[in-house]
Amino acid sequence: MTNFNVKIYCALRGGDKSDKIESPLQSTIILSIAFFFVFSAFMSIQALQNSLNMEAGLGVKSLACLYSACIVSSLLAPFCIKVFGGKITVVVAFSCHSIYVMSNFYPRFYTLIPTSVLLGLATGPLWTAQNLFITASATRIAEKRNKNLKDVLNRHNGIFFSIHGMAFAIGSVVSSLIFHTDTTLASGNVTKYCGTLECDSYTQPITSNISFRSINRPSPQLLHQLFSVYLAFDIIGVVITVLLLPTLPVSEWIKKKSALKSIYSMCSSLLNVKLVLFLPLTVMVSVQRFVLYADFTKAYITCPFSIGWVGFVMASYALTNTIMLQIIQGIAKLIKRQILVAFAAIVNLAEMTFWLFWNPTADHLPLIFVSVILWGVTDAIWKLEIFGIIPVLFSSKMEPAFANVHFWGAFSSAVYFGTASYLCVFTKLVICIALMIISMLLYILLQIKLAREQSPDRPTGQEINIEERKNLKTRKRLRTTVRRINLTFNKPF
Repeated sequence: MTNFNVKIYCALRGGDKSDKIESPLQSTIILSIAFFFVFSAFMSIQALQNSLNMEAGLGVKSLACLYSACIVSSLLAPFCIKVFGGKITVVVAFSCHSIYVMSNFYPRFYTLIPTSVLLGLATGPLWTAQNLFITASATRIAEKRNKNLKDVLNRHNGIFFSIHGMAFAIGSVVSSLIFHTDTTLASGNVTKYCGTLECDSYTQPITSNISFRSINRPSPQLLHQLFSVYLAFDIIGVVITVLLLPTLPVSEWIKKKSALKSIYSMCSSLLNVKLVLFLPLTVMVSVQRFVLYADFTKAYITCPFSIGWVGFVMASYALTNTIMLQIIQGIAKLIKRQILVAFAAIVNLAEMTFWLFWNPTADHLPLIFVSVILWGVTDAIWKLEIFGIIPVLFSSKMEPAFANVHFWGAFSSAVYFGTASYLCVFTKLVICIALMIISMLLYILLQIKLAREQSPDRPTGQEINIEERKNLKTRKRLRTTVRRINLTFNKPF
């Protein structure tokens, strides 16, 4: 029995063949497909939480608990990967996703909140393991084929996020197809204001220029159908991971770290000026994404139309994001990534400013689709920039850098969902615009610092080492020459 348990453990760890990925590209594809099934369920449920569970703010409060727990798990992510291995970490996290889906069959505070916390505890290690899987695969290919690591990372991240984006599209379409069979969604007794005037914390008198619509929860039968499909997706993702995913090479940095040392390394890495300048960008992107998932879906889609349209609209966003990930990879080889980032920032600022003064009505459906399609384009740029530049900037300590990214992303998400019930959409958009401006100013400072470090007038570390070796050889030759001269003059005639 003991031998059998050992075999199962070795299988979950990915085998005992020196703990290395056999095929780098195969690892990326298998991991992407597993994430596809699991996040088809999770991302769609997340986008629907604020619309489905509005009573007492259960939806946003459960998400706040999820990302609060993710803060803790992000701190311990490297240690968890050291103890369990990358593959077991992914399997356990996917199993927690299944439990979370099951709790949505009967959403109450005593069911949804605990499972949200459990999922949050698994989320930090899951995404850190994902980053390390992708980076390990890209690094092996770059070394084997003598290619630029940044280009290979962009390719692998493009593959992963393209399949990941398709997951959101498929999950969203499934929800809309199921909800559209219910003809009662557009009628009910609860009146909600749409656009920037949509608030959970207070009501306002009806005026003629404010769009509003009654919102009704789908029938329990439809919700059970939807969550049954999502639960099946999660189970498929777990099976694929257990049977097909290779193991993750454990770096020497992880092997040497305890839980306290892992936390200390993550905190001490904040002394790195480049990381401090970069992290606000990750915070801004996280907040932006949840403005889209939670507030835009509720205030600009569910409110003026119905919850049945959320899936179709978000599927167009996900499809655009998937296609643009592939296109932008090619564009990034032709133009500087700073230009792409500037484009994404300008588009996002323009969109959020437009949303501030837009009260959507029933005839604004084309504008809804245009908005999310543009958002899908810019989100593709943010993904490639964030997850492509970290391994290049922090090649010697990628684990604490990735842990910091997920920690601050989770922290900002927890704060966002924790305050979501008390702020109107208008206030949230203003905060998001301010974050965009601040993060872009710091990003510009980061680029100036990198440009100075890479200046041709400033020697790199490698050039300094080469120069030191040359000087050492010169000094040795000089000493040899002096000794020979001394011997010559001291030689008796």
